[in-house]
Formats: sequence, structure tokens, C-alpha cells
Amino acid sequence: MRKNKIITILSLALLLSIPAQKVEAKMSKQAYALYQKACTLEMKQQKKEAISVLQNIISLGCNDTMVYLKLAGIYADVADWNNALGAYKKALETRPNDAFIYISIGNILQTQSNYKDAYEAYKKALEIYPDYKFNYLNIANIESLMGEYEHAEENYNLFLNAYPSHTEAIESLANVYLRDNKATEACVQYEKLYTSNPENFKEYSNYGLALYKAKKYEQAVDILKKAIELDKENILAHANLALTLQQLDRDNEALAEFQKTFELNPNLTSLRFDYANLLANMDKNDLAIAQYNTYLKAYPKAADALANLATVYEKQNKMDSAIATYLKSLEIDSKNTEVKKKLALCYHGQNDYADAIKYYNEVLAINKDDLDTKANKALALHALKKYEEAILIYKEILKVKENERLQNNLISALNTQGDIYLQENNNQKAIECFNTVIEYDVNEDFAYFGLAKAYEKMGSKTKAIENYEKAIEMAPDNKMYKDNFNAFTNSSAAKAQTTSTTKPSITTLSPQIATSTQDEKYYIKLGDNFYNDKKYEEAIINYKRALALNDNNSVTYLKLGNLYKIKKNATLASENYQKAILISPKYADAWFNLGLVYAETQKYDDCIKCCQKVISLNPNYLYAHYALGLAYESKGLNDKAIESYQSFIKLNTSDEKTNQTIKNKIIELQKKQ
Repeated sequence: MRKNKIITILSLALLLSIPAQKVEAKMSKQAYALYQKACTLEMKQQKKEAISVLQNIISLGCNDTMVYLKLAGIYADVADWNNALGAYKKALETRPNDAFIYISIGNILQTQSNYKDAYEAYKKALEIYPDYKFNYLNIANIESLMGEYEHAEENYNLFLNAYPSHTEAIESLANVYLRDNKATEACVQYEKLYTSNPENFKEYSNYGLALYKAKKYEQAVDILKKAIELDKENILAHANLALTLQQLDRDNEALAEFQKTFELNPNLTSLRFDYANLLANMDKNDLAIAQYNTYLKAYPKAADALANLATVYEKQNKMDSAIATYLKSLEIDSKNTEVKKKLALCYHGQNDYADAIKYYNEVLAINKDDLDTKANKALALHALKKYEEAILIYKEILKVKENERLQNNLISALNTQGDIYLQENNNQKAIECFNTVIEYDVNEDFAYFGLAKAYEKMGSKTKAIENYEKAIEMAPDNKMYKDNFNAFTNSSAAKAQTTSTTKPSITTLSPQIATSTQDEKYYIKLGDNFYNDKKYEEAIINYKRALALNDNNSVTYLKLGNLYKIKKNATLASENYQKAILISPKYADAWFNLGLVYAETQKYDDCIKCCQKVISLNPNYLYAHYALGLAYESKGLNDKAIESYQSFIKLNTSDEKTNQTIKNKIIELQKKQ
């Protein structure tokens, strides 16, 4: 790091410009003659001889300040700092209020890295001569070196109030703002330097870093690239450019910059965390794991790195590794609620509902209004057959917001709990459960059947018959309802039969494994919500969960393919579009999107086949004609390209602006023929 330049003032003219001081005795003629000789020797660069002459003057009993100042200056010139300090201190004995002697002492102490005493010397000079503005720069430089950034910023600004165009002071102030994490203020100062003299601007690397920290990423890219143009091996510029491109989701460019950075310096371990995050985002999961582990060898207590590593294991469905790694992260940072949520979901996915609930409770202890966590806790309780507790939470959530899936599960839990009450002969409680079901869904046939059984047990024949009839009316094909109704009406005693009343309920409701189509729909809807919010990783996870329940859903494979296409992962995008086509061979959208992937990877023959397939399935598929034209054009088949573009124009009756663009393209192609 460049040290701040020391402001050294030693000229006689400046020394004589200070306020009136005590006048020393004049030199004797002999001493004066020797002094002149010393000055001549100094001019001839005979420094040792000059020092010897000055010491001779002192040995004659002359204590003139000028002799000590001259001696101190020559000692400083030959880097004999201790003797220089001794001479300046002797000069202070006769001139104790000389600000510039203190400044010279401060310069030497600063050179010796004795910042504390240098600072005291500069402060003493300021006390004696507050109007000497350059001393603010000395003080600011020392404060910067001592890490007292706020004081340094104050004194740089005091200096710049007097000398607003002082380039080195502006540069030093910018650098201090940057070190003090005041990126916006740093950018202002760097901008002053850049706009005032762009040809001589050298702080591209620091300016780029300031722009990155200020989240001005597009500007940062331009400045950092200029830094690299000036110095192709500027490691800091390459590293910060990689981080900036990562923020802009320009992943492939960021990857290249990370690789260049590590090529220049493979020991930049601290940067491997961000590199691993990029690789994970690009679904290069094995490479990401390797980078996280390299980083963790150097920083084993990095809780965030452990958490991100666990997330990658989770993406790979290595749930045991994910759980173990999340737990390590929590050992270091026990208050991280996001990690606790993820850990709870992992346990939930492994059907370890007890541990899942443990961490759901810890999250809710911090944030009692976290509805998603409450919902997951209710699902876990439901899976453990703790229906009463699950019911209370379902109801609590549904009071705040509507949720079809939770309502369905509430109904399932109520029906199941109602049936348990029936078996325990707690008929009144059973009636309360079934009536609550009907409040949520008047068409829930099993609730009427449950009411019928409860009233039958209580001897209320009319109500029993009434509810049997409603249940059968809503589910006329349900043999259990009919058999129980016939047994009841044909029995002289009208006693309840022993037929089981339990309707299959939704009890396995984990984020990974479920048995109901409601769960598949839930994950698809959740994936759609994340998709719309541009939370692509979360969307991918939930679409995969839906496919784990039903791998015969071509639409979900299409959505998954679209996400990988957005993430520029052509391989996985292509795989998922092909799975969609395998399930639904006439799925035009899947064929079209697969064609687009082939076009992006310059596989134009395959793109042409896909577009032709789309058009065979749907001749009016507008953009298939356009994509086909582009593919033909890319292969130099201009006649066929023109034909496809003309088909597009013929079908596109609502967008004349686009049509005109295509017409111009056709004209250009015709010129090439």
C-alpha cells in the first residue's frame, strides 16, 4: 500500500516566515566562517565533512539555532534519523515555539513509523501556528496511518478547504473513505480526480473497488477493466471485477475473471468463498463443494460457508451430508434462523419430524409471525399424528391468509381427529370436529359421514339419517357410506356397525416425500411463486420436489427447463425439455424451447429440426417461423431464411413494427443472393 507523502518544510525562507521568536546570540566570526564552509560542503554533497565542521562549531561553544537546524537537516539527508532528532531538539532549546521544527521532527518520526510521537509533534506545531494549513495534511496522513479514519477525513477536508485542487490530498481522502467503508464518499473524490485529469488518473483499481462497494456495478466494470488495461496482472482489479460481474449475474464472465485471478495468485483463499458461490449458482456443484472445502480448511469457523456448502449438498439430495454441515454451521452461529429453517426442512424431508419440529420451534421463538415456518411445523405435527396441535396452527394461519393446501390439510386433520374421537366414544368432540370441517367446505362428504356416525352412537336417528343421506348424495359411489347407512336403517336397534370410519388422511406432508396430489400441486404452485419472484434456486428445488411425487408431468419439466435456460445451463435445460417431450411428444412449447437451446449453443441443424416439428404440430406457432429463419440465416441458407421470415410476417398481424424490422432483414438477405 502506498504511504502518504510526508510534507517536509526545511527551507530558510519558510523558517523565517513564522511569528517573532526569541533572538539567539550572533555567531562569532570564526563560527560564522565555519558555518559558511559547512554550507559550501553541503552544496558539494560532502555531507560527512559538513557535519564534522558543524560539530566543530558546536565544540567552540556556539549554540546558535541555525547551526543545529543545518546539522539536523544534513543528518536527515543521510538518513541518520536519531542524530537528526537530537539536533532538532537542541534547536528547540533556543527556539521552543518554532512550529516548523516540530513539523520536521514529526516528519522524521513518521519516517521511523513512530506515528504516535509524530502525531504529537504535528499537533504541537498546529497549536503554535494554526494558520499553517499544510500541517492539517501532515496530521491527516498520520491519522490515516494510525487507522483513525474519521479524524483523518476531517483534517483532509480542512486542508482541502484551503487547497481544493490538491491532487494528493484528494487521492488520500478518497483512499481513507474507502478504508473506512464510506464507498459513496470515496467515489465522489475519485470522480473528482478522474474527471479533472483522466490522462494521469492512476487510481482505477481503488475507484473500481469503491464503485463495487457502493453497488454501482456497471460503472465498476468499466473502471476495473481500465485498471486491467493498464496492468494485466493487477490481481486486485481481476478479483474485484469477478465479484462485480457476479453481482450483475454475468456468470460466465465472472467465472473467467475468478480463474484469471487464481492463475495470478492461487493462494487467495479468502476469495474462494465467492468463487464457490458462483459455481453453486451455475449448478457446477461438485466444483463448488471443492472450493467451499478449500476455503473451510483456511477458515474452519466460517458459518456462512458451511451453510452454503450444506445447501449444495441439499441440491444434490445428499441429505445426510447437508444435515451434518448445517449442524456444524449452527455450532458456530447458533442464532442463524435461516440455517435453522433449512435444517428443519432437511429433517422434515427425511421424515424426522421430531427434529424438524425442534428447529421450527427455535425459529418461531425468534420470529413468532413466520407463517411459513408455522405451516411447516403444522405439517410435521400432522405427520406425527398430533392432530390437535396441527389443527390449532392450521386455524391460526388461515385466519391471517387464505391457503388452499393448508385448508385441505386442516380438513384432513379434523376428519382424522374426529374419527379418533368417535372411536373413543367422545361423540360431542367428534361432532365439533366435523362441523368445523363443514364450515371450511360444505361439500366435504366424509364430515357428513362422521356426523352421521356420531349421531348414530348418540341415538339421534333423524340427524344420523340426514347426514348419511348428505354424505351419499355427495359421494354416491362410496360403498362404505352406503353399507353403514343400510346397516343403520335395517337394524331394529339402530346400533352402530363396526365398519371403520377412517378416511385416508394427508399425514405424510414433508417437503421431500408425500403421497397426495395436493402436495404435488402445492410444490408446483410454490415453484411458480418463486419463479415469478425471480428466486430461481428455490423454484428449481420445489419443481424437483413436485417431480419426485409425479415424474410424468411434462409441464413441470418444461418449467424446470426454462429455469436452467435462464441460468444459462444449456445441458440441464435441454435434458428437461427432452423429458417433457418424452412424456408429451406433441408438446409444441417444449419442442420450441429445445430449439432455442440448440440455437444458443450453435447447433443449428438440431434447432431447425425442432422448429420444423413445432410448425408441423401448430402451423400458426408464430415465433417458430422466426426462430427457423434465424437458424437458416446462421447456416447461410438465405432462401430458406427469407421463406421463414415471410411466413412470420404473414402470421404476425398485430405488430407492424416487428414486421418492418423483418422486412428490412429480408431486403438485406436478398442483396446477398
